[in-house]
Amino acid sequence: MQQSPKKHWRSVDELNETPEFAELLGKEFIGDGFDQNIEEIDGVSRRRFLQVMGASVALAGVASCRWDAEEIIPLSSRPANRVPGKAQHFASAVEFAGHGQGIVLTSYDGRPIKVEGNELDPNSAGATTVFAQGAILEMYDPDRSRSASKDGADVGMDEAQRYVTGLMEGTVRPAGGAGVAILAEATSSPTVGQLRQRLQGELAGLRWVEYEPVSRDNELAGARAALGTALRPHYDLGAARVILSLDGDLFSGHPAQLRHSREWAAGRRPVEGVMSRIYAAESRHTIDGGMADHRVPMRSGDVGAFLALVEALLAKEHGMALAANGVTMDDVPAAGAATDAKAREVARSLAADLAAHTGRSLIVAGPNQPAEVHARVLHLNGLLGNLGRTVKFTDEPAAERPSHAQALADLVAAIDSGEVSTVIVMGGNPVYNAPAGVDVGAALDRCANTLHFGLYRDETAARCTWHVPMAHAFESWTDALGWDGTHLIGQPGIAPIWGSVSSIEFLQWMLPNVTETPKDLVMRTSGLSGKAWRKAVHDGRSDGSRLASRAASLAAPTAFRPTGHGEGMEVTFAPDTKVWDGRYANNAWLQELPEFMSKLTWDNVAMIAPSTAERMGVTTGDVLEIKVDGVAQNVPAYVMPGQARDSVALALGYGRTLAGVVAGNDEVDPVGVNVYPLRKPGVSQVRGEVTKTGKTFPLAITQTHHLMDARGMQGVAQRLGALVREETLEEFDPNGHDHFRHKVHHPKLVSLWEERSYDGYAWGMSLDLNVCNGCNACVIACQSENNIPVVGKEQVMNGREMHWMRLDRYFAGEDVDNPELATQPINCQQCELAPCEQVCPATATVHSDEGLNDMVYNRCIGTRYCGNNCPYKVRRFNYLNYRKDLKDPNNEVAKLALNPEVTVRSRGVMEKCTYCTQRISEKRIQAKNAGRRIEDGEITPACAQVCPTEAIVFGDKNDPDTRVSKLHEDPRAYELLAELNVKPRNNFLAKIRNPHPDLAPVPAADDHHSNGGH
Repeated sequence: MQQSPKKHWRSVDELNETPEFAELLGKEFIGDGFDQNIEEIDGVSRRRFLQVMGASVALAGVASCRWDAEEIIPLSSRPANRVPGKAQHFASAVEFAGHGQGIVLTSYDGRPIKVEGNELDPNSAGATTVFAQGAILEMYDPDRSRSASKDGADVGMDEAQRYVTGLMEGTVRPAGGAGVAILAEATSSPTVGQLRQRLQGELAGLRWVEYEPVSRDNELAGARAALGTALRPHYDLGAARVILSLDGDLFSGHPAQLRHSREWAAGRRPVEGVMSRIYAAESRHTIDGGMADHRVPMRSGDVGAFLALVEALLAKEHGMALAANGVTMDDVPAAGAATDAKAREVARSLAADLAAHTGRSLIVAGPNQPAEVHARVLHLNGLLGNLGRTVKFTDEPAAERPSHAQALADLVAAIDSGEVSTVIVMGGNPVYNAPAGVDVGAALDRCANTLHFGLYRDETAARCTWHVPMAHAFESWTDALGWDGTHLIGQPGIAPIWGSVSSIEFLQWMLPNVTETPKDLVMRTSGLSGKAWRKAVHDGRSDGSRLASRAASLAAPTAFRPTGHGEGMEVTFAPDTKVWDGRYANNAWLQELPEFMSKLTWDNVAMIAPSTAERMGVTTGDVLEIKVDGVAQNVPAYVMPGQARDSVALALGYGRTLAGVVAGNDEVDPVGVNVYPLRKPGVSQVRGEVTKTGKTFPLAITQTHHLMDARGMQGVAQRLGALVREETLEEFDPNGHDHFRHKVHHPKLVSLWEERSYDGYAWGMSLDLNVCNGCNACVIACQSENNIPVVGKEQVMNGREMHWMRLDRYFAGEDVDNPELATQPINCQQCELAPCEQVCPATATVHSDEGLNDMVYNRCIGTRYCGNNCPYKVRRFNYLNYRKDLKDPNNEVAKLALNPEVTVRSRGVMEKCTYCTQRISEKRIQAKNAGRRIEDGEITPACAQVCPTEAIVFGDKNDPDTRVSKLHEDPRAYELLAELNVKPRNNFLAKIRNPHPDLAPVPAADDHHSNGGH
């Protein structure tokens, strides 16, 4: 990582007027004696011709890019640390729903093209989420707001700034801020926080209202009830041997999900013979539940009853009762699946496990659970001796604010009563994502002055008189706090593409006496200067900055009498794993990313259990009418194994009407359905009516695409134990070498082809099924790194998605309402005896001297023989010109997201995973120039770099000391479809489950099936 010296950016027009630019035309271009004017050259030698052409190319580059004048002009004296065409890496930060994440931007010649995790951020540790990966495409989104506007008509930024300053000086300041509200999305930026305090200090009557449609307010309220004060809990999964997740989000959506995943994975390495055990009780599939050794599906409203059952068993069978108001068996209601025979069996083993691991266990509840469940969870963690060990606490920066839902409702009420007449919306989209009964759009219509400040002219901008474009995080100096309070420093990787301003600059419009630059303000907030400041920018964080740790003292427990949902259908709401609350709806990468369980793209659905669907006569694709308190929406059904009976799961974030070309710009044909009108304020589980409409809706689901048993493998791969191999920890023999390789028996394999030997490098990969949690970060990282196009819903339905990496999902067992789950990442296996190479008539797919199955795109004539002959179905064919939209001048900015190190493929060629060969080439050149071998870990493909659990490991198989070589010799190692004798370079580490000894063992791997039950 390098520090990026940020200077004044000039436009091309300004550049043309500088004397330095004129000088560039005539003399001293790249040195080497070029001291004549171009017009004076008569006879042109080959050398002179190349020099002149070099000047022409440089000028063409100036005409098409926005460059810093100091960096583009003196080409004869190259700027420090700048080699044209060579990647640079800059630490920065990005916020996600109000919490910071440290990242590193990879940039080529001033153009960021890739996001990686920052190894120096204790939460990231070098990994990233799908949202951070997608932020690059968001920055280059052609639909981002390009100018300020008034009543929908474009105006200059100067005019917008004059309006804001005039409003402040003419109306707001004379009234002391009375009648004015700033409705802001959540932010952890200390610099923004200081400017906010300064603004409110000057304007005592100003309201600052923070609203997020998805928040952790219930967790905060539960901490306040249990501890007497709102503290922030932090979980140490590495120290926990038994984990109970109640509708949890430890590995997806939690601000510390990357650290959680890393710590959990460290405790799931079975070779040492010790593994943690995880239980889950939930209504919809979460990653927590997918990784659980025991998962009990139940309605979200009944989770409290299950928790009460566990508490009662701890008291009755293990003598561990809370000091007062404890729960007895008589108090536990009969709450359907929460207390049925299966739940009681799991609860009894769970209680014994928790009692046997005091101080080494952990109970967590997800944000959808009510405050009383969160409070009880903290009390039980205290009873089990976990506080201060697996559960620790820090100060909560937002301890004093009201809940987001309540704050928004209060603001609308204040507008209705006439108390507020001026509203400035800073980020967020409350007109779209406000809960039922809170009509923000109508409230804005009643205000005398309204302004929206955001990335897009979205649904909220359309209801405001003024709109000001917000700069992207990668275009701004900013800062943010990680979940643990680490102060992250965000530096811009590029100047604002469309002249937008950052949140810091926008607040400065309202504070004319604050004249420092955003960089200076962030530096002042950090308290650093000189070398210490430069180090913080280089590292992307301030050393020693954390939230203060706090010792927790539990208050007396209150009565806990959960009643459950009773009879009827439950409707639950949760942020989508791809577009979250709707803010990423216009991101094509994320829209086309298959959802981690349903493998659905381009839509949201109503997930329903197989038994419930059978009772209602519903199949996947049937349209359901879902009605809550008289408000109805039609949503297509998806029959999902493992979904709780009588519970329908809805994903937020769809049905946008002013998001952009990708997600929809009108109400006629938006992507998905907006279910916010069904969601009550502060509640994520409600009673509803669900009926079948008789209509159907087409869905783009990838689960049944690219089946490895689709042709010629009946009798082998249909016994899907050949694909996903697993055992229990009790069955696993850590000394049983090649045990999993021989799970599938076949005759002695004899090759028909001459096998190669490798004297140099022999690249290979290992993929650990035990810790791959299906988070999808690898899929998006591969797409970002390798210029993989988006094809759209229609082409996905035709089976033509282009992802080079996919995550296959398998269920096991006869109970489709409660199956076991396995996830398997699949990319090109880089076969030694590659079937694709054997049939290509154009020699377009060939073997390299390092064992890679290379693609020569210029030779490919599109026969698709290689794709037909690939048993793993990992090759992708460009049926259409998926880049044609980039020829539209309005979309040309999207080209900036392309990686210059990777060929942009054209229509009619086959493509697939290359192990990120461009990264291999870069390190090979560096090692050759230094006269050394490439070191282990020096090359990391994009998929491995983002993985928070280190499920993917890459390296040189020829070196016995490399990590990948050792993993290929691991007792769990096996090759996929090895019976075909194609000798893949990838191997897999078998999944080892750790069920409680008193519970029935999981189904055998041969019971796996891939159709998902739909």
